[in-house]
Amino acid sequence: MKKKQKKKNKRRIKFLKNKKTKLLVGLGNPGRKYIDTRHNVGFKVVELFTKEYNIEFNSELKGLIEIAKINVYNKLVFVAKPLTFMNVSGDAVSKVMQQKEIDLDDLLVVYDDVDLKVGNIKVKPFGGSAGHKGIKSIIKTLKTEKFKRIRIGIGHPGKDRSVSDYVLNIPNGEEENVCLKQSIEKAKKAVEYWLQYGIEKTMSKFN
Repeated sequence: MKKKQKKKNKRRIKFLKNKKTKLLVGLGNPGRKYIDTRHNVGFKVVELFTKEYNIEFNSELKGLIEIAKINVYNKLVFVAKPLTFMNVSGDAVSKVMQQKEIDLDDLLVVYDDVDLKVGNIKVKPFGGSAGHKGIKSIIKTLKTEKFKRIRIGIGHPGKDRSVSDYVLNIPNGEEENVCLKQSIEKAKKAVEYWLQYGIEKTMSKFN
């Protein structure tokens, strides 16, 4: 009986070693006042993703980040929400990548983008920050632009309104809220597709 159990354990250990580890990061600001703001759609996507698997987030790295762990599609996926505030997201992302031993190729970051219309998403294999301070921080700490991302359109406020004020406000109007909800759901599906088929096929399907 003990020999059979040992064989089972060995098979399980081998299976876990064969699993590819991924890191999914949603960007946003911590705190109740920011929960429903446009800038927090990255949080919304990863929360929707973990909700489907009934997995909760736990604080790690002395409160620097919240992490949920999911085994899905024969992969071990760490889902992260940095609690450092948007402008210094890179600190948390860099440290969790070191702690969990995540390869750069296995990182996917989800965040808001004022240059995309509400309801649209864009999957990219790499790129600059385009003025997004959270992405700028990650690029600075990782010292590279070569990480995958999903951009979620929140629309641009126009020349007469501050972009900073716009992203830190709650969407107004039923149409904007409906479109934003649809893009969050679409981004969540893109995350699942990436986990199964990789970035190239995800770009072909969702861009």
